[in-house]
Amino acid sequence: MTSGISLRSVESEQVTGSFKIRGAFNKILLLKEREPESLSKGIVTASTGNHGIACMHAGKTCGCSVEVYCQETVSQSKMETLLLYGAKVSRHGKDCVDAELKARQTAKERGQVYLSPYNDWDVMTGQGTVGYEIYSELPEVDFVLVSVGGGGLIGGTAAFLKDRNPKIQVIGCQPRNSKVMFESVKSGHIQHEPSYDTLSDGTAGDIEDGSVTFPVCSKFVDDWILVDEQQISDAVFFMLDKHHKMIEGSAGVVVAAFLDKKERFKGKNVALVICGGNISSVTLQSILNSHIKAE
Repeated sequence: MTSGISLRSVESEQVTGSFKIRGAFNKILLLKEREPESLSKGIVTASTGNHGIACMHAGKTCGCSVEVYCQETVSQSKMETLLLYGAKVSRHGKDCVDAELKARQTAKERGQVYLSPYNDWDVMTGQGTVGYEIYSELPEVDFVLVSVGGGGLIGGTAAFLKDRNPKIQVIGCQPRNSKVMFESVKSGHIQHEPSYDTLSDGTAGDIEDGSVTFPVCSKFVDDWILVDEQQISDAVFFMLDKHHKMIEGSAGVVVAAFLDKKERFKGKNVALVICGGNISSVTLQSILNSHIKAE
């Protein structure tokens, strides 16, 4: 049984392995057009991994250097990928927002461009091309499920889809161990609640105060589904076992959310945004071992 999942936006098979390439390229290409001199100075960014990898690829393509700030707990596999791309990587702070604030400060002091992983209109617009593609391929879509961290992917996607058809329901999906945007939207302002260890490392962590994604999520996201770590693990295994697709924990969040509420979506056209596939071999082995033993 495959539980009726239809793979519509498999961002895990994008170049660099995640949707982040969309926002990174959009921002850097626009800088090349509007402020070409800024690229000669190089750009500074912050990332839990995927955004930094995307910026390195886009930067190399467009001829600019990239320095990446990561939190101290960044995934080792994503760190190794950044280094393979030739990135200059600095670690700072316990949470991704610590690295973001340090990167923003460093860029300002040096007179360089800071390229936020989500708190940037051009980045969010680039991520929103996912919504354009979903609507182009499936205009009769009823529900779109999206993993949420800083909100750039769901913000851009939801804004586009709601413009085309306000009846489309966009659902944000987060791990219970790190649900800052969910709590922020619920309370009406950004909540800096603690995040705990999660398989969804790509969505984990805090959000910058004043993030442009917050009002967009508040306006356009219709509902939220929270999932626990076992559900995420089950979803990653399910996708590999039944669909032969290797996905990372952040993508497992939307699959887990769909499987948890599948009766709600019965008979509907549902798109799941499979946001990335950059899972470490250690994490994947652990998931496989736990499920193979269980079976």
